[in-house]
Amino acid sequence: MIESPINSEYVLAQISQDFWIYVGTKQAGKSDELDKLFSEAKRESRPALLACDSKEGLLFGPSIIEGRILYAGASKADFICRLRLLENTDYHWEIFGTSKRGPTVIAEDKLPTVTSSLCNTKRISTRWETDARQAKGVFNFGNFLGSGWIGIINGPQLRFEVISAKLSYEEQYLALLRDLTDQSVSLLFDPEAPTQGKLIETEGEQKRPLETFLLLQASLPIDDLKAAMGMIKARPHSQLESDDRWLPAGMATGLHAMGDPIGRIRWGVDSSGRPVPVVALERKRRDTTDTAPNRFIKHAIGQFAEACRVIMNDPDFGPRLTKLASELHAEYAQQSRLEVIKTSGRIGRIPLENQVLQKREGYRHYLRSWVIANKTLSIKDINNDGAISPTAENRQVPDLYEYWLFFFLADALEGTAGASYLDRRYVKELNPEGSASITLSKSDAPRLTLRIGKGEAARFVALYYNRTFKPGPGYTSYSLTLRPDYTVETFPLIYGSSFEQCRSSAEKVGAITYIHFDAKFRIANLDLNLAGDFDRQDAAAADDDAKPEDVYKMHTYNEAIRGTAASVILFPGGQAADGGLNQSFEKYRELIPGVGALAISPGNHEVRSKALTAIRDYLSKALTLTPKSQSSYARLRNWEVNELRDSED
Repeated sequence: MIESPINSEYVLAQISQDFWIYVGTKQAGKSDELDKLFSEAKRESRPALLACDSKEGLLFGPSIIEGRILYAGASKADFICRLRLLENTDYHWEIFGTSKRGPTVIAEDKLPTVTSSLCNTKRISTRWETDARQAKGVFNFGNFLGSGWIGIINGPQLRFEVISAKLSYEEQYLALLRDLTDQSVSLLFDPEAPTQGKLIETEGEQKRPLETFLLLQASLPIDDLKAAMGMIKARPHSQLESDDRWLPAGMATGLHAMGDPIGRIRWGVDSSGRPVPVVALERKRRDTTDTAPNRFIKHAIGQFAEACRVIMNDPDFGPRLTKLASELHAEYAQQSRLEVIKTSGRIGRIPLENQVLQKREGYRHYLRSWVIANKTLSIKDINNDGAISPTAENRQVPDLYEYWLFFFLADALEGTAGASYLDRRYVKELNPEGSASITLSKSDAPRLTLRIGKGEAARFVALYYNRTFKPGPGYTSYSLTLRPDYTVETFPLIYGSSFEQCRSSAEKVGAITYIHFDAKFRIANLDLNLAGDFDRQDAAAADDDAKPEDVYKMHTYNEAIRGTAASVILFPGGQAADGGLNQSFEKYRELIPGVGALAISPGNHEVRSKALTAIRDYLSKALTLTPKSQSSYARLRNWEVNELRDSED
């Protein structure tokens, strides 16, 4: 069975021995038309892999360039379902029974109850219609991006990814997953976090062997696996072990025994009645590699090898995956025979709090991969309460991008030249119960505070996530309630020593400045001039172009939230950030625009470094725009502050 990509107008999948499911851009039709579809589709068979639990392949219609049912080929993101549907697209679905010839229409009295991940959704623009008398209907995921499914209630399902045809979903999602995994695992083990040393194991929903294997090989590919073990071999963890033995007094050195002559020496008496040593406790110290970290590595290698064995011994997974599993299994088998692994004992508990596992090169690679691939570790999906996880199995990609940007902005601020007195409150507020989840709550309290600069130039800087600005006097909104995705707040240090004291004083004298950011994952092409040109916009705009309302919202932040210097759209874009704003409408004569956009795209290390440079350059200039500086912004702010005082009087 080939694994090459294909675009088609329909797919047929045997999701169990009793049922088939059809998904396409048109209705499947009656029995004779169904037979024709099945005959066509048998020519384009692809491995189902994560799409369903059945080992039968997915059957696609003829290949069409404009086809709206997609199958992705093999890639580094094999742990993402290869069956893809498009956002904002109507799809017809129908459940069929099974006969010797293939799928067949089900009698009305034997129809199953069908459900979907869409059934309980409250998203605008989604569609879920069903004809209970024929087990068919129509669905549309609207503007949702992520994982979805349709199937029999309490039974088999067909799983797929809902994607945008305009975005590099797989590449950008893979980068998001990698960065969030690194961030979440490192935060779980951060010394400031309440979960540090308290990570627990629970019996959760077990992953299927294929899911475990794909996550494993994605998190620790064979080249990285060899490199990690090479680092362990070069610097294996060891510790001194004591071997205590009672020896005849004449054979003992007495060095250890004389430290406690009463407890470590057994005395007798000679013929004259004087006490004499009979036996002494002798202690020898030796170096051993039979330690908790090495026992964990042995345990992890055993688990990893078993996951590979299941795949390599099952030809239904296809030649490519079985070959990859066989190569990994051989490497794990070789590693298990190494002296440092072979001589380590069985592990009694998983020492997740061990600093060697968390921080030493080689060891931390195995721990990270084990956390991702282990089937029983309590790792919650992203949810409405703001929990993210290393695996992020509910792949709502725009939400993941919004989370990713928070950590990106925090990283940019923490790495600013001269940053000090960091208070990473988002770390301290992780789940204290010990489950492996990270909470990023929407709050009016800062998630991060720090100081920059020295002397008179010293300033406090704070990062907020979804801070609410309600109508009212002072540093609030003067019209509607507004909630930017991220807000950077800054004020001089001269008004107090602590953050809260200084902020309170700065607010009274009008010395606070805001810079707002909104995440727009869907925007791939951003031309602010086109977005505001109604004569051209209707004809030229694509689904992934910036819309006028995207720009209007930035203007609203600027005008309605008092103290705002600039509002900026953050979007993935088609290219790496080059350090400058894509476009801007300057509110003042200074370099920082009142409205702008920055392309911040997940990617490799080089792309991330460029993006960090871009945002740090932007923020370093923006933070100089203060009400007390000699700038156009300062003069306008002084006028605003005076107006506020007059209105309060």
